Amino acid sequence: MNTKEILEKNPLSAEVVRKWFTNKMFESIQKDDTVPEDFKNFVLNEGLSNENLIIFIETNPRSLFDVFDENNIIIQIIPIKEDKIVYLSRVNQFETPYDFKRPYFTRKEAELFAVEAAFDILEEKLK
Repeated sequence: MNTKEILEKNPLSAEVVRKWFTNKMFESIQKDDTVPEDFKNFVLNEGLSNENLIIFIETNPRSLFDVFDENNIIIQIIPIKEDKIVYLSRVNQFETPYDFKRPYFTRKEAELFAVEAAFDILEEKLK
């Protein structure tokens, strides 16, 4: 499933993630006196579009781990040494059966897969 589909399938989770990113952006520019006040207000009021959110997620899925941590959804990426290093994803290992045995050849692939599962779990929690 692509990131756009994940956001559409999980609108409540998408809103939590959007607010989290918007708040983090606002916190970082709030401390910067060189950023004009009207731009700070724009960021706070407008937030992030789905297109921008998709870019953030696809570029750096690991940046979502803090959002999910705050919502008690723990993601683990586990490196395994075989012929070469592969990665496994584990999400909420103590609460749900999301222990994925499929190996990924890059950490980013494993992260994207885990983030998709975490969106689903958060959506269920928010319903």
